[in-house]
Amino acid sequence: MPVIKENTPGDDKHQLGVTLFNQGLYEQAARLFSEALETEETAECWNDWATTQMLSEHRVMAERGYRRALELDGAHQQAAANLGTLLVRSGRFGEALPLLERAMNGTGGQPDSVVATLLAHCRERLAHGKAIAGLEHPAKPVQKVLSSVFIHIPKTAGVSLRTRLERSLPPDSVSPHVHASAMTEEEAGPLRAYAVVSGHISWIDVQRFFPDRKKFTFLRDPVDRCVSWYFFIRNNPPEQPIPLDQITYKNILEEVISLAKILDIEDFFQSQHPLVIQELHNRYVWQLGHHACFEMRSISEQDVLAKALENVEQMDFIGLYERMEEDSSRLCRFLGIRESVSLRHDNKTKNRPSLSDLSPKALELVKRLTDLDRRLYDKVVDKILRHS
Repeated sequence: MPVIKENTPGDDKHQLGVTLFNQGLYEQAARLFSEALETEETAECWNDWATTQMLSEHRVMAERGYRRALELDGAHQQAAANLGTLLVRSGRFGEALPLLERAMNGTGGQPDSVVATLLAHCRERLAHGKAIAGLEHPAKPVQKVLSSVFIHIPKTAGVSLRTRLERSLPPDSVSPHVHASAMTEEEAGPLRAYAVVSGHISWIDVQRFFPDRKKFTFLRDPVDRCVSWYFFIRNNPPEQPIPLDQITYKNILEEVISLAKILDIEDFFQSQHPLVIQELHNRYVWQLGHHACFEMRSISEQDVLAKALENVEQMDFIGLYERMEEDSSRLCRFLGIRESVSLRHDNKTKNRPSLSDLSPKALELVKRLTDLDRRLYDKVVDKILRHS
């Protein structure tokens, strides 16, 4: 639980957020924590922001916040304990163990009973080779799985696929989710310990840091993916969006969530916010042909299309969202997973209309944003269907 401390310069919003949090006003608290982080990033504030996300069942965002807190302060005991707790609840015991041990080691001889209980549970589960809490019949551990990279493009059922792989493989086979960024050797090094590196990784980073690994991805109809992404982030917190006149056009998720809540789908698709461009403007060809991040895009669209079309020919496996059950099973066989659990649908977009319910203008706008993605997608679909 966030704790009120003596104010430091620029810390007023954080402390007011703590007060609201302790009153159970989590959405209002999250908004103030976000504003405080725009002024100054601290491990304490990221931890508190992440806790509001956790309480709202936004686990992906909570994990992001706790990890950022630990990047800023590796000795932050509460963030380590909170992230470890989140990972235990997700069945990721191998990842949780060192975090819980770190939290216990920082108690100064006064062990936290909750952390101690979780740590004991974590060790027990790992000792028995069970990677998922409550799983009565776990898949038999495989002796060897292909060393690979999952190039996860947002809203292509990647979370569901990742969950299937985690539940089908021994503990610590799949890496923590890798967010879109300009990867460094410092970040890539620890990931090499995992059989499957998974995340929003771009092609040039895969080639630079994981050149000898098999590469796989999943694609979805580009228009459908963009519409799904809009309604997905529209349903995210905070409920009270940042006012339009306070949007700074920084590449931060909270601003785009606010835009999605304020703008209708037509105006949103016309936004020039860098994160909207990054996520919606021909995301396939940029992530598979060069780099997904907006600030890393340094070549022409025609060049990136040519590179993406060339690179998909080098991809070891491509599946389709539209036939996820079948293709995810094919992927498991490709990777060498002899027995796999069934696909579970996670991270679904709620309250989204069908494409037929959208206005002609909205459809035309998103088609223009994804014209290059359409060319790549159609080529992949044609190839998959010809070989089926």
